[in-house]
Amino acid sequence: MNRLRPTEQNAIGYNILIAAIFILSLWVAKHPYLGIVHDARYYLLQTLHALEPTRWNEDLFFRYGSQDSFSIFSSVYKWPVGAIGIAAANLLAIVIGDGLWLASLGLLVCSILNRPTERLAAACGVIALNTGYGGLDTLHYAEPFITPRLFAEAAVMCGFAAASRGRYVLLSMLSLLAAAIHPLSALPGIGIITFDSLRRDRRTWS
Repeated sequence: MNRLRPTEQNAIGYNILIAAIFILSLWVAKHPYLGIVHDARYYLLQTLHALEPTRWNEDLFFRYGSQDSFSIFSSVYKWPVGAIGIAAANLLAIVIGDGLWLASLGLLVCSILNRPTERLAAACGVIALNTGYGGLDTLHYAEPFITPRLFAEAAVMCGFAAASRGRYVLLSMLSLLAAAIHPLSALPGIGIITFDSLRRDRRTWS
């Protein structure tokens, strides 16, 4: 087994550090902190309802039920909101969400690509390209504000990475987690993984 010399190890570590700083800088440039905007307002309202149900039950938004019943997000998010306040909890959540999203992206590109230059190019492309999708780019991946979609996307990317390594038990767990966080965001990822699994298993088509 060939071992790297200390100078080679230092060079690899230096290159990884430079790449990480570059990716982080690109992320910050593309995802400035916007505060509580867009859909983050609706999810914050649902979180406040989870904290004080009796106060908001008569609001028309909640009287006949809401989308919050399909997600665990508010049940988790209410704890930091109640403990440290709305503004601090929002900032904390977006930092954690961004960190998980970037880590999941890194895990995915490392799982499906072999060359470091390819991994770096893929990660930078995902971050730098237009993130909009749907009619009039209404929705975006890696949104710069706090919604459960950010966390569900991270779980789906980890699921892709697990699938590429044949770790299907972990894949199932991550898919369930993504669905519990945001079912609609999880659905395309689960569909792609399911189709790929069926494609690999020739018995399905025999």
